[in-house]
Amino acid sequence: MMLDDILADEFAAAAAAVKREDFDYLRAQGVPRQWLWGGPMRFGIAEIITSGPTYQPVRGGKRAVVVPAIPLRDDLLDDDPGDLIAWFPDNPSRWWCRYGTVPFLNYEAVERAAFFHEPLSLWSSPTAWLQASGRGAVILEPNTHLSLWLGDIATIEFDKADLARQVRAKMTAEERRLPEFRVLADTVEAAE
Repeated sequence: MMLDDILADEFAAAAAAVKREDFDYLRAQGVPRQWLWGGPMRFGIAEIITSGPTYQPVRGGKRAVVVPAIPLRDDLLDDDPGDLIAWFPDNPSRWWCRYGTVPFLNYEAVERAAFFHEPLSLWSSPTAWLQASGRGAVILEPNTHLSLWLGDIATIEFDKADLARQVRAKMTAEERRLPEFRVLADTVEAAE
């Protein structure tokens, strides 16, 4: 079985485990009702255990909210969630990835902002992303080369000043001066 099939099955099981009180919890956290109830399933519930930056679904584990890293949309036939992100309701600022294969929650927002020269909203947590009706993105992998992903975006909006400082510091540290380029005369002639 392929990884995307495994993740799709795990998210389907998590979505099937959602109860009315789970919707109520997210509504109490400020997630808009219309967005939460409209369209494909936005979240699921799974029992998990954590290990480092990843989690494992385990019967009898601690109950967690789960979202797909690539949000499901009505207009797509592909149900590949990319990865799954989970967090415990009592600590929504700490989350774990199922496999750690995707650098952003909703990386398509990053690509769109770069391509269309639109502002990008970066949120400090998956809960904040849900509160924003799935607009923008969340950095999932702290070692992501941010300059590669965010370098062509003119404006980035943050929900937290700490996150803005962290991203600025990381992107500043990643900037590398290009090496000196030299073209040797015989190499140029040979290439022509």
